[in-house]
Amino acid sequence: MKIKKRYIVIVSILLIIITIWAYSAFSIEVTHTEICSGKINNEIKIVQITDLHGMSFGKDNERIINAVRKEAPDIVAVTGDMFSYGDGAGK
Repeated sequence: MKIKKRYIVIVSILLIIITIWAYSAFSIEVTHTEICSGKINNEIKIVQITDLHGMSFGKDNERIINAVRKEAPDIVAVTGDMFSYGDGAGK
């Protein structure tokens, strides 16, 4: 009986860890930062997309596209690792 309870506890903890990992790995994070400078006369909104590592966010990445459109940026900067070795890039 002790083994069965221990097994249930271990499986439950693993499921919680996997759920937290999956949420963080497959979610889109939006962070707003305001930078003020006397060198800039008008407000400029920049969206930075970075470190996707070949991940897909819906069909044709519609979740990212919708998030970018919602922000209505003046500039979209694509930085960081968009693809990782072995994820099919360059084929």
